Amino acid sequence: MSENFLPDNRSYYTFYKEQTTWNNYYKYACHFIPLFTVPIYAEALYCILYKCKPLSPKYVAMLQLNMFFHFLGEVFWSTMLVPVIVLPCVGLSVEGLWSVLHIPGKYQIFIVVAILQFNTATITHLLIYRLKFAIPPDAKYRKYVKLSADVAKIFIYFTVIFCTCAFSLLNEDQGSLKNRIMQKFLVPPPNLWDDRYVLTDRDRANFQLFLYITIGEIVVFVANIIIIPIIAFHYLSAHRTEKSDRLAKAHKKTLQVLIFQLAIYCLFHLLPMVCLTCSAISEARNVIFLSLGMLIWALHGSAYTLTLILANKPLHLEYVFCCILCNFSPKTPNIGRRRESSVIQKIDFPT
Repeated sequence: MSENFLPDNRSYYTFYKEQTTWNNYYKYACHFIPLFTVPIYAEALYCILYKCKPLSPKYVAMLQLNMFFHFLGEVFWSTMLVPVIVLPCVGLSVEGLWSVLHIPGKYQIFIVVAILQFNTATITHLLIYRLKFAIPPDAKYRKYVKLSADVAKIFIYFTVIFCTCAFSLLNEDQGSLKNRIMQKFLVPPPNLWDDRYVLTDRDRANFQLFLYITIGEIVVFVANIIIIPIIAFHYLSAHRTEKSDRLAKAHKKTLQVLIFQLAIYCLFHLLPMVCLTCSAISEARNVIFLSLGMLIWALHGSAYTLTLILANKPLHLEYVFCCILCNFSPKTPNIGRRRESSVIQKIDFPT
């Protein structure tokens, strides 16, 4: 941040008052998140435990791991951590239950960052599973594509571990940093000397390096969520004419599910991550924008879990999904639906 963040003392006081108001709204929303999202996770857990017997055991295990990390991250974010952005510094005030237990803020943030990183890894892992199951047994270069998918999977987990460890670049002695902040701004943040307020210096070379690493990570994951569906689309389209009408319809639904999941993933996870990174680079002052971004990010786990329930057979709620697509027909025979579901299972989860 620059010393000229705001022109005078009055502007600072007005800004801090507005920031406190919007941060309080954000904290209240975080406290109420579990009331609305726990039923979603409960439904998903029930479906995975009792409705997934026809599916591949490896895929079910990945679903369980994915849901566990999402639930863990959301609970930690909304109750244990409650991270609050406090400008004009680059830092977070941690105001959850962990602070009551006097756990240092930097460790709290590191734990949640690690969980968010592995959330992204498990999501990409599930996309790679979809790619491998979309390739027909007689497809050209099938062996090489599957080998490339395995390499990509290993690279994704290496990336999240590396980026999680890179978070330590932001670690700095808080006492000396806060003394510099006192001299840098006309009016420092009101909670500057609160132990829950963890800062990093925007002018340090380590912060710049961390930004480059974060941007590189975003590029890697964006490339994966673009390239993986394109390859899956190619193989599904190339072999569509060789299949029956029912199987072709199942292919179409597989593609719809893939697009649906990617849209939710980008909207609730990647988009807030990109926006907050850009805000750190551009010295953003819009508190409403930042608070809304943090809230959307906090909800990414339940949003993606709801997507799994709605979009993945046999996990989805049939009547809800059909109402969304506006083609629900209560007179449709159950036998037809059951056969169609079994076809999709054979495409996505071969034995």
